[in-house]
Amino acid sequence: MFLSVNWESGRFPEKLLKAMENSSTVLSAWDGNRLIGLANALDDSVMTAYMHYVLVDPEYHGYGIGKELMHRMKQIYNDYITLVLISYTSETGFYENVDLRSVMKRLRCLLQKSSCRFF
Repeated sequence: MFLSVNWESGRFPEKLLKAMENSSTVLSAWDGNRLIGLANALDDSVMTAYMHYVLVDPEYHGYGIGKELMHRMKQIYNDYITLVLISYTSETGFYENVDLRSVMKRLRCLLQKSSCRFF
């Protein structure tokens, strides 16, 4: 699946499996026996969660699968103080569409290395 979206980590299936096993939360979407979506997060169990992988098989783009994975991830981490999103800058539009605008403002600010103020 990672190779279908051109992610380098797909070239290391053993390491990827170990990474998923060591993740705090892994959500998946299936079409029968076919994995079509995946999201994972690492967390400290009380304050901060890091969302790293959110991907959907390109054949299933546009069906709301990524949005649903993000919705469920936000529900799981609803009581956490900080939700950190790790993403390619080319994908920021998706996260804005799933209502992670405050996260995106911080990300843009950090990428631009400008002085930031958050409210």
